[in-house]
Amino acid sequence: MSIMYCAYDRHALDLADVLAQAMTQSLETNPDMRFYALIDSAFAPKEVASLLDKAAYRQTVSIYVDTPLRDFEELSPILVPMPQDEAERQLAIADWLALCNGKPMLSFIASALGLSQLKQHFSAFLQVRDDSNMRYVLRFADTCMTSAILNCLHPEQKQAWLAGMAAWWLIGRDGSLQLLGGTSASPVVVQPNDWHDQTISDAQLIRLHQEGEADGLLSNLYGAMPKPFTDHRPSVLYQQTSKLLEQLDRQQIHDDQMRLEKVAALLIAQRFG
Repeated sequence: MSIMYCAYDRHALDLADVLAQAMTQSLETNPDMRFYALIDSAFAPKEVASLLDKAAYRQTVSIYVDTPLRDFEELSPILVPMPQDEAERQLAIADWLALCNGKPMLSFIASALGLSQLKQHFSAFLQVRDDSNMRYVLRFADTCMTSAILNCLHPEQKQAWLAGMAAWWLIGRDGSLQLLGGTSASPVVVQPNDWHDQTISDAQLIRLHQEGEADGLLSNLYGAMPKPFTDHRPSVLYQQTSKLLEQLDRQQIHDDQMRLEKVAALLIAQRFG
């Protein structure tokens, strides 16, 4: 089994309080607002399953159910409703933050949609299809990729993604809360087509690959040489790796092995914090 490296810092000490305050403010705007945790259980399947056994989390839904990806259930994103009671919700937030600390597997959503409606909304974006009709699965619950995916979309595509949400909160690489987006407008939910995909251009697909390159190279190197990683703060290492890859692009160095070697040299030679 390969060893996974996550270029994410441990959570900020006030993260739970900041998130609880953000949810309270959403309720002040709309008392009927509902809150959900979106989990990528592939990072810790046994731990997620154990926590889901708690009575408070019995009403959950796998987004891959009743889709072309139903055979990959163990990799499915999971939507978990947060309790409406404020005290219970704070306990639930604490549970999920503790389980997911330092892993890009957790985000939170504020939406007027019910659980089945929000599942249906996300089901429309499970895959993308390029100009040659090749399909690729989007792991949008992996927060390494959540922002990257939206950055690659045209404005109308991004609007369609966010239309079902009043807010989508990610935990950033530095461990702080980040508002990805949302709208106060009435939700306009996109219905999934037969393949549960949307069309993107080859240029968008190339950009999506570029957005994930730094994480991919760091994970590959961590499997081969984990010791040097202990000298680096994950979020800063990611920033420096991304800058190096931009330099290599400007120098027109596109060979995969050479880029990997350059990142390895950077990892060994420097300390970033």
